[in-house]
Amino acid sequence: MDSDLHRRLAEAFPDILRSLLATGQAVTVPGLGRFQVTHEPSTHEERPDGSIVLHPPTERITFTDEKTGL
Repeated sequence: MDSDLHRRLAEAFPDILRSLLATGQAVTVPGLGRFQVTHEPSTHEERPDGSIVLHPPTERITFTDEKTGL
């Protein structure tokens, strides 16, 4: 492959990854690892003064290294 193609692929990768993750798809990159969206439910915490803080649910992007599994 020529260097211009490498550059274009490297520039396109983040947009492709973002698009796939936004639709809930996991993305495995051979030799690198796996990106996926993990859902974290809402939580709450009670502070010492008795007030309660609510934390909304969130979606996190997680990465698992192919070699270490972490």
